[in-house]
Amino acid sequence: MRDGIFYSVAFGFIGGVLLQSLSGNGTSPIYLCILIAVCIFLYSLTLSKKAVLFVYIPIFFVSASLGMFRFEIAARNTGDTLLNAQVGQTVSLVGVVVDEPDVREKNTKLTVEVNGAKILVTVDSYPVFYYGDEIKFSGRLMKPENFIASDAEGNPSESGRMFDYISYLRKDGIFYLMNAGSIEKISEGNGSAVRRKLFTWKESVLSKINREIPEPESALMGGLILGTKQSLGQELRQDFIRTGTIHIVALSGYNVTIVAEAVMRALGTVMAKTVSIYFGIGGIILFAIMTGAGSTVVRASLMAILALIARALGRNFNIGRALLIAGFVMVASNPWILCYDVSFQLSFLATIGLIYLTPKVKPWFYFVTEKFGLREVVSATVATNIFVLPFILYKMGILSIVALPANLLVLPLIPYTMLFGFLAAGTSFVSHIFALPFGIISYAMLHYELWVIKLFSELPFAAVTTGLFPVSFVILIYAFYGWWIWMRPRKDAMI
Repeated sequence: MRDGIFYSVAFGFIGGVLLQSLSGNGTSPIYLCILIAVCIFLYSLTLSKKAVLFVYIPIFFVSASLGMFRFEIAARNTGDTLLNAQVGQTVSLVGVVVDEPDVREKNTKLTVEVNGAKILVTVDSYPVFYYGDEIKFSGRLMKPENFIASDAEGNPSESGRMFDYISYLRKDGIFYLMNAGSIEKISEGNGSAVRRKLFTWKESVLSKINREIPEPESALMGGLILGTKQSLGQELRQDFIRTGTIHIVALSGYNVTIVAEAVMRALGTVMAKTVSIYFGIGGIILFAIMTGAGSTVVRASLMAILALIARALGRNFNIGRALLIAGFVMVASNPWILCYDVSFQLSFLATIGLIYLTPKVKPWFYFVTEKFGLREVVSATVATNIFVLPFILYKMGILSIVALPANLLVLPLIPYTMLFGFLAAGTSFVSHIFALPFGIISYAMLHYELWVIKLFSELPFAAVTTGLFPVSFVILIYAFYGWWIWMRPRKDAMI
């Protein structure tokens, strides 16, 4: 009874947010859900006590109405009234940089808060600005617009797929854009002292990585342990996209869950399982701190920790509930992430695939050694690739033909690459001589990984644009996955 109420509330609320996100029909559906709930509840009073289903349905519809209402409240925030009146005009504003600067090849993007509203300001690479700087800037204030997504080559997609840039920025509270013509620093040290320390530490670690490891290998290492994928450069980034390995340098559950699982399994070969769990969780927390503890990596790290605990304890049912609770809390906190935060979606799907699908595909790799947890890494890699594929096809319209072999050749080395990268950066704070051997080992592994990615990306059939992938196909595929995981009899004889 208690479980039924829990699932009715959670699924109802999330379903209501989903419906309101996609339809945007105002408050009418909310009142309709409440009316349906009342009617079903009154009808249930005429039935016997055994008709438990009629208790859950009203709860579901009431929760759905609450989910729709929560999204409706969030959608009413359309920015600052004064700034809205100045859109399209050249203005001079004063605000504070409230997030880590997004450093690109040719410019830098700053998230600046003015009158409680956020503006994404594009500035030159120099002078350099930091989190907490109060700045005065001027330029034409604009609203974001949706645009046609890029294909695997970085060109506008032939399918005409539109990227909802407006909602993508809105999930982070950003309503305006500006290319700053002039900018000057007024003061520094504003904002959270903790976040300033984290970002400063991150920059220090990145400088040590660049000191110990040459380019372009250092760019990849920065992406692996700090998430600085912008430093890869456009050409190398497209190689990662074509080979389906971009998740390696994207701070999402698709990366964190696989790496965390591999670290725990590797440690489990030389120490007690409980101790390896603690090390795995500690590593994820360190990873989150190292990257500045942004909202993206916090969500991904939470999913990864839940996955580690679930796999270690072998309690799939409980982890399913835990994942649902985590998703419920995240969506209730920010309802925009359900439909418009790819990182959240990918984290959730990757974690489900890792937990539930890995045991299904593990028998396929009976010929892979279990030493250092290699069979588990390979199984997890294949499982997550399979499970997120329909989502990637729907969202991006790009199918990497070489994704599976490229991931299998690269991912098993990633945890060790990260380990030696951490050691190289950490010992570099003490002495370059101490860091040298770790830097050499890191460089060798990074060089191999880049060689594999470059090799596969140059194949003429590496990636194809699939065009618009119908949502009906996605639903059917995930329905099949559900049957495969929960309905089909398990055959673990070969494990």
